[in-house]
Amino acid sequence: MPAAARFMWRNLINELSSVTLTATSATVSVTNVAHHALKKAWRTSGISSESVTIDLGTTSEPVKSVCVAGHNLTTGGTVEVLHSTDNSVFTSVGVKTVGSAKIVTFFFSSLSKQYWRVILKDSTNSDNYMKVGRIFLGDYWEPAAQITRNWSVEIVDETEIEKSIGGQKWRNIRDSFVRVSFRLPHLSKSEAVEDFFNMVRRMGTKEDLFISLFPDGSSTLKSVTDLYGNFVGAPGMTNPVIAIYDTNEVLFEQN
Repeated sequence: MPAAARFMWRNLINELSSVTLTATSATVSVTNVAHHALKKAWRTSGISSESVTIDLGTTSEPVKSVCVAGHNLTTGGTVEVLHSTDNSVFTSVGVKTVGSAKIVTFFFSSLSKQYWRVILKDSTNSDNYMKVGRIFLGDYWEPAAQITRNWSVEIVDETEIEKSIGGQKWRNIRDSFVRVSFRLPHLSKSEAVEDFFNMVRRMGTKEDLFISLFPDGSSTLKSVTDLYGNFVGAPGMTNPVIAIYDTNEVLFEQN
C-alpha cells in the first residue's frame, strides 16, 4: 500500500540543545541550516565534495527522515546521507541525484545514531559554490489513512498592479508561492489527539515544517507536493463517527 502523507515537524537540529554543526568549508556559516529562512543559507567554498556533520549529542532520539531545502544544486548534483556511532566510520543511508527536486528528501527505517553527515557534490555548478538553506533531521508522523482525493495545489502570486495619478501602471512585485489544501480522513483517537493535535498545537502558524503528501509519488508529483512552509490557520477536526476523526481543510503554504 502506498505511503500516506508524512509530516516532518520535530527537527532535532532545533529541538536539542546538545547539537553541534561542523562543515568542511563555510564562506557563510553552516549554522544557517538551523534557521527557518531558506535564504539565510550555509554556503560552501567548493563544489566537488562538501559536507556538514551533525552531532546530536545523544543516541536516544530516533531518526527516520532527512530533508535538504533551499539549495542551489543543479540537476546532476547529488546529496548523500550517512550516520555514525563514533564520528569516524560512517554508513550511508543513500545517495540521491537532485534532478528537478527543490527539496531532497530521504526516508528510511528508524535509526538512533549520534552523528549524521550530509554530503553535497555538484562539480559542474556554475555558481562555483553550493548552498543549503535548511536541513531537517528527525522522525515523522504518518497517519494510517491517505489524504482524501479532493486535495488541491495552486500558485499564489500576490503581486499588485496599481496606477499612478497620471494613469501609468506599476507593479509591486512579490514572489509567488505554492499553497496546498487537503484533509486527513479516518484518524483514530490516538492519531487525532496525540499526533495531529499535538503537532498543530506545537507548530501553529508560526513554525515551519516539511510535508510530503505523496512520499511514493513520481518525482514530478513530489516536486509540487513535497513542501517546506507553514500551516495557514491552525486546522481543526470533526468527529463524524464514534472513535473516527477527520480533519477540517488543512491549508499549507510554501516558505
